Amino acid sequence: MDLIKKYVQFLFLPAFIILTLHVAGQTSGDYIMTGCTECNGDCELQITRSGKFLLVFVLSAGENSDIAGTREVLSFGYCFEHRDSLFLTDATNFYTFIFVRTKEGDLKPVRGFPFMQNRTFSLNNISGAWNEPSGIIDAAFREDYPRKKVQKMYTFIQSGMLHTEVSPGTYYQRTRYPELHVDTLISYKNFRLLQNNTYQYSVNNMIISEGTWRVDGCFLILRDEPLKTNFLCIINSGSGFITDFIPGDFLNGEFKKR
Repeated sequence: MDLIKKYVQFLFLPAFIILTLHVAGQTSGDYIMTGCTECNGDCELQITRSGKFLLVFVLSAGENSDIAGTREVLSFGYCFEHRDSLFLTDATNFYTFIFVRTKEGDLKPVRGFPFMQNRTFSLNNISGAWNEPSGIIDAAFREDYPRKKVQKMYTFIQSGMLHTEVSPGTYYQRTRYPELHVDTLISYKNFRLLQNNTYQYSVNNMIISEGTWRVDGCFLILRDEPLKTNFLCIINSGSGFITDFIPGDFLNGEFKKR
């Protein structure tokens, strides 16, 4: 029970406070990140008139032609704006992106994922007809990930399958399709835990999260420095851990060493 209490306190510790802000109506539209010739894909930001957003990464082939065109949802949540600043608060982990709107109508990240640094999001298509979220955004909100986070961790903790050690190394996402007898590790999505307690989490070689890591009981806690937030994982064996709906992984991802 103490572990469950610790987890719930960890989950809801970030303050979700909105002061003198209003829904981002005039900023609604479909934006695409520009100025990144080395990016292994396109980053798209969709903002609706009802004040919701979806941030996706459309993968290019890179080293694996099988993933070309794959859409990885990085974040979704609520948009608010104050003067020329736009605040996008993730609905699952409650961290906040900050953008500033330029005179040209572009959006420049002030706080965001590492690969977004020094980039610009330009309006790709004025979606004046957007009064409700797109199908993907709507579906994401229906999943109710905050509730699923608590349920998943409660079930895992109750199972007693707890480990308290994780070693430095590179961890790849495990994908299983029992009906096809497939159990493999995805090479384009991985964590690097370094000896000096720093880490990087990448999707298709694009850095999504970086900072420091530490172990607290059966929890692997990742302190994301750019976003000023924590992400949580459960250590499930000596060679792996399960993520808790981190950006780009909303499927209870299990990461293991090769």
